Amino acid sequence: MNNKLIVFSLIFIFIGLGVFYKAYLIYSESKILQDTGLSAQGEVLKIVTEKIQESDGGTNTVYYPIVRFEARDKQTIEFKSNLVKSSLTFYHVGQKVKVVYPPENPQKARIDSFSNLWLGPILMAVIAALLGAIGMLLIYYFIIAPNLNENSLKVHGQLIEAKIVKISSKGYPPYNILAEWTHPITRKKCYFLSADLPTDPKEKLRKGTITVLVDFKNPKRYFIDTSFLTH
Repeated sequence: MNNKLIVFSLIFIFIGLGVFYKAYLIYSESKILQDTGLSAQGEVLKIVTEKIQESDGGTNTVYYPIVRFEARDKQTIEFKSNLVKSSLTFYHVGQKVKVVYPPENPQKARIDSFSNLWLGPILMAVIAALLGAIGMLLIYYFIIAPNLNENSLKVHGQLIEAKIVKISSKGYPPYNILAEWTHPITRKKCYFLSADLPTDPKEKLRKGTITVLVDFKNPKRYFIDTSFLTH
């Protein structure tokens, strides 16, 4: 189970790193363009409409402004903005917009605005951070925290013998051991569930009980060492 969680967590982390790297590349491109590019006054020539297929099978209409401007060498340039909008009211034909372009390649011009230059990499960086955080939290809560709990119980916990109630599975791995124990002070029944096991442990559990390391003050904190079952 831990190996699957590690792989699953690493997938989140590596996807997050990939998204962050892409955000960095876009940011760097925008920064270089703003630092070294030339400015010009542009005009929205027309609005291009495109249909985008949604994941639920529907479609969404988006709009790209086509901008025209005159470069420093008097060449007239037209380009499609990379900023997609779902509303026609954001740009209108004839609207004046500020343009920034690389001197050596005016065809790569962009509308000089925060949303056009910086919004994309910022959103991607936020998504990357969320993916990375999810991966790290999965590793902490399901791998690191249980190990910390186990180490703490080895110092402060007590060994008890719990009665095996059942071994659950769907007829194939993983298997889980469910055991019960009556607290000697509160007289309440406590239940303990083992971690996933790759093989059926019935043959090695003939005595009908299993050793559990438990915190008497908080029986929800426990550890079942099942390592002997997999050897």
